[in-house]
Amino acid sequence: MKPQRESASWGAAIAGVLALALSACAHKAPMSLSGSAATVIAQAAQTRAERMDVIAAKRDLPIPRDFRRLMKAAVNTNWPVVSNAYARIWPHSHQYENTRPDPRITTELWNPVHETYWIAYYFAEGWSPELAQNYASALLENLPSNSVFFAGTDASRFVAAPLAENGLRPDLFFISPNALADSLYMDYMEDLYGARLWIPNPDERSAAFQRLIAEVKSGRYATPYIQIEDSTFPIVGIEGIGEINAVLIEDILGNNQSKHSFFLDEGFPHPRLRPRLKPHGLLLELCPEPIASLSPEEVAADMAYWEQTEKSLFATPGFAESQAPRLTYAVMRAAIARVYAVRSMAEPAEKAFQQAMRLAPFVCNAHYDYVMLCLIPRGETDKAVEILNQLIEQYPNHQAFRDVLKGLR
Repeated sequence: MKPQRESASWGAAIAGVLALALSACAHKAPMSLSGSAATVIAQAAQTRAERMDVIAAKRDLPIPRDFRRLMKAAVNTNWPVVSNAYARIWPHSHQYENTRPDPRITTELWNPVHETYWIAYYFAEGWSPELAQNYASALLENLPSNSVFFAGTDASRFVAAPLAENGLRPDLFFISPNALADSLYMDYMEDLYGARLWIPNPDERSAAFQRLIAEVKSGRYATPYIQIEDSTFPIVGIEGIGEINAVLIEDILGNNQSKHSFFLDEGFPHPRLRPRLKPHGLLLELCPEPIASLSPEEVAADMAYWEQTEKSLFATPGFAESQAPRLTYAVMRAAIARVYAVRSMAEPAEKAFQQAMRLAPFVCNAHYDYVMLCLIPRGETDKAVEILNQLIEQYPNHQAFRDVLKGLR
């Protein structure tokens, strides 16, 4: 059994959005790392090992032996030992499905270890140093100072963030929007950023959830992923957790907006936030209030930016053969396409989805969203059926694709 990354699935409808075929979690032979990749891993591991020690002292937590072994191996850029250590740890964490959490593992110390493993993984196996540097530079170069970056994909959290903190953009704040409903992760954010950012405490997180429930009960906010049953409020799937995360994002935005700008790399979809989003380079800018419309100038700038980006990427040596980078850019372009689609901006949505599908024909999120948000509303059922059949062939275990296909037929 191999771990699935935190951002590896949207749930039944769009499971596999960011799915990569992981190599075995246990490695027996040493791997050759380039000097720059080894430097990134070592620096990121050292930073997180120091964080782990500080948190352990602050919260009076014992550091498990495997945590220390993994961190030491990462600092020494011994990827096989890092991978083997994580293989022993993750089945006892709360992060993944079908595990048996161990209270010694599921503490505030988990997140520095979790981040260290995935940073090492991506720089050892997923991204070349050149592609990683190009990606992080393009992603971060035009962000205002002290911006808050909601890093919703593996690439922004585990590739861009370590490069940013070690010299590229150390002024930025990186927060995973997919983990805000996780109390251990929020405690980690409080330990890391609490002196400089407003981070909701447990009572404030509970109040945000109650506000969401009140909105659903009153009909002011509609979502199929939070159900009202007598005095209980079942949360349906990862999408339901995403609704809670979105409310917490709103609170973090509202309480920090006077001093910070906000940007989102949307891995899991956040429909609640979509009225606040507008294109900003590779990212989406998260605005304090809903935006009435996107101007023709903003759309034209976005189209020109991505046209040049696509040309540049396929002209870059190694990009066409690299699955993780291609997937990353495709997911980011599909997120912008969704913003156009929900605003009924058919032409830019079509172009953006087509671009995402060219960037990574082997992933399903752009294809599925293109079917649901463009083809079906336009009545192009034949084309929708064709794409759904392709998705079912590629992802035979995902019932949502079959359900949509059945409905069309």
